[in-house]
Amino acid sequence: MRVVNNLSQLIKAKQDEYREKNNAELAELYIAVGIGINPTTFSHYKNGKVESINWEIWQKMAKYFGVPGHEIFDVLPDDED
Repeated sequence: MRVVNNLSQLIKAKQDEYREKNNAELAELYIAVGIGINPTTFSHYKNGKVESINWEIWQKMAKYFGVPGHEIFDVLPDDED
């Protein structure tokens, strides 16, 4: 089984949306703060440097991005794309 990490795409979409609405950049630091997690922890999730996904953090991310949890991280069998 493998974990598909879509966090980078969600971050980019959020930054693009923010830029269009506010004509300003949204730093990942502020996304982490908005989620309510440490920016270093957020970076580790984004870059796949965690061995397991904390359920509470996963829920916070899903709520912040307004998507179901499986759109952030999804577990697939090795033979699926």
